[in-house]
Amino acid sequence: MKIYGESSTEPEKRYSSAECKGCKKTPITGDPDQTLRITPAMAAGVTDRVFEISDVVRLMDEREAAMKAERKNALDGPALRPGYKHF
Repeated sequence: MKIYGESSTEPEKRYSSAECKGCKKTPITGDPDQTLRITPAMAAGVTDRVFEISDVVRLMDEREAAMKAERKNALDGPALRPGYKHF
């Protein structure tokens, strides 16, 4: 673990990081491979599973197709109604 503090030789600077004053060895224990397998969306009750990148790609493709359909409908204009004449 690095120990930071203000520099004694340099004047105070805005937006500058603190000077590293030394290091301290601290053992880290636990199992880093273990995860809770819960996302913020799961915790909020929005979903009941962990999404994968394939899910995100599918959602993006579906949204893109919907946007293309909306643009096509907007360019086609209003549908002709029976008895309605376009000039």
